[in-house]
Amino acid sequence: MTEKDAIVARRSVRNFSDSPLCKPFFVALSKMIAELKPLTADAMFQVKVIGHDDLSKVIASSAVPNAPYFMLFYGEECPEYAQNIGFIAEKIVLYLTAQGVSSLFLGSLRAKEPVEDGLRYTLAIAFGKSDTPFRTAGKETRKPLEKLFTGLITDKTRALMDAARLAPSAMNLQPWFFELDLGQIRVFRRKALLPMAHLDLMQRIDIGICLANILTADDSWTAKRLTALDAPSKYGIPEYVLTRPFVHHTG
Repeated sequence: MTEKDAIVARRSVRNFSDSPLCKPFFVALSKMIAELKPLTADAMFQVKVIGHDDLSKVIASSAVPNAPYFMLFYGEECPEYAQNIGFIAEKIVLYLTAQGVSSLFLGSLRAKEPVEDGLRYTLAIAFGKSDTPFRTAGKETRKPLEKLFTGLITDKTRALMDAARLAPSAMNLQPWFFELDLGQIRVFRRKALLPMAHLDLMQRIDIGICLANILTADDSWTAKRLTALDAPSKYGIPEYVLTRPFVHHTG
């Protein structure tokens, strides 16, 4: 399985086996994490990999799945730090899935030390082997593709929109929306209906997760940051907030 295949195959798993993962797996995982680049250039982040028995030393919550391993994500508090963490986390999850390793995003866990070495704890992932099968195409519960975008869609952008559609999100709210126009994909985030700071944070993480799926589906698309004034929504969708457009290089 490739990481592109893993966009479809990935699913949230809550029942893990006790089967240990081998040392070469963790060596390869560490190398993969070290080579990751965040959405925001030079933004610092850290990923800690720990066993279940060590989780209580760093996490205050007692309601955790029975996974043998966990990843804890810390990020520099730049303007897009939550999206950076979501992007990095989903790239790792797709890697895990391609290796036959199951996972579960954990957005509700609280760290005993919210900030370490200047980086803020943001997210955790449980992972390990599982008897739960990976997902097959057509078995996902998601919004219809046509509800996710406006503008003219091509075969190329349809594949990217489908990758975005399959991205996991907090409470399955799928807060993304896209404008397709003249070779650009502009990405917007639907504001949370409830004024909850944690839900807002989770939805910013979700945007990063979604962008990871898009860039995994086609890495010839490159992100270019524009402000709302540079690229306003010509379709006038006030409940969406511009986050990041993509420009496809055809040459």
